[in-house]
Amino acid sequence: MCGCKPPKSNTKETYPFLNVPASRRYFNEEIQGINQSLLAATIQIYNTIRNEMLPTPSKSHYTFNLRDLSKVVQGCMRADPKSTSDKKQILSLWLHECSRVFEDRLNNQADHDWFRKQQVMLLDQHFRLGYEDIVPQGRLIYGDFLIPGRGHDATCKALLCLVCLILKPIVEISRMHVKCRDL
Repeated sequence: MCGCKPPKSNTKETYPFLNVPASRRYFNEEIQGINQSLLAATIQIYNTIRNEMLPTPSKSHYTFNLRDLSKVVQGCMRADPKSTSDKKQILSLWLHECSRVFEDRLNNQADHDWFRKQQVMLLDQHFRLGYEDIVPQGRLIYGDFLIPGRGHDATCKALLCLVCLILKPIVEISRMHVKCRDL
């Protein structure tokens, strides 16, 4: 295993292979304007979690590498410019990707709370926004199943919508089953 460590700098020159979706010319100017901040925040959260969440016997899976950094960027690159029209939407996707890549490995509530504090701090430091500005409902739910046929991720604005979305096919299948049984 290579013992090489990436430089501690938070500049895009440190990681020239990264290219977040805001740099694509078909995103609007508001989203293009946060490109450097988004990249700096991504690198900063990667460096922070890599340096502070070290593996222990009970947390042997707390190993973070450059692949994790690229997974966050890849997830953000899936943003659809047609449906991503403001910076809050791209920041919502960025929060989701960071949580998916980094937070999903954390195995206790204290570590989850630590990670949320890091997200809150980065949103304030790089974008002058609070977590509640991006996730007003308190919980971020993202998925490509939220709008059938859409083909890309969307955020769920309310848990009730998610419950209805999940229950609808179950109810339809139950109705079909009852009709078949009555035959």
